[in-house]
Amino acid sequence: MEHNKFAQKNRGGFTIIELLAVLAVVGILSTIGVVNASQGRQRARDNERKIALEQIRVALELYKDQHSGQYPCSGTCSSPSWYSSEPGDSTEYNSNWIPGLAPTYIGALPRDPLGGASSYSGNCSTRKRAYRYRSDGVEYVLLAHCSPERTILSSDPYYDTTRIAYAYKVCTPGGCDW
Repeated sequence: MEHNKFAQKNRGGFTIIELLAVLAVVGILSTIGVVNASQGRQRARDNERKIALEQIRVALELYKDQHSGQYPCSGTCSSPSWYSSEPGDSTEYNSNWIPGLAPTYIGALPRDPLGGASSYSGNCSTRKRAYRYRSDGVEYVLLAHCSPERTILSSDPYYDTTRIAYAYKVCTPGGCDW
């Protein structure tokens, strides 16, 4: 009796349906992973912005202690202007955007982790992701402007009540309303 080798052999392969199901599951898991990684990068950049604001705040206080209780003025002290960390921003760009602060009180003035054009519309449509500074020597406001990538909660210590959706802020009491 002759046996058919192929009929007797149990083939242990996968069916096309099984392969498609596995590919679908892998695709779903990959999508979830990519979304989570993207959100993780956004969270990390927003944390980097907050850390930079805090480092600058500390440097400003050190500067004030050494300069008769005065913060560095942006423009003239009697008529302060906004200085930006990004060239081409819609406000005055100054590579030393907080005059006299670096390198004595902070190693280097930070720039936004992404920089470039903001993804916000409205007030940010012609502006860049940048740090901004304004001071009359007595008060100051410091912003991570047009750059936060995640929803800013009102409980966040860097929450800006003036620029609710698009800036983190550190300021002196009198500078907070600028």
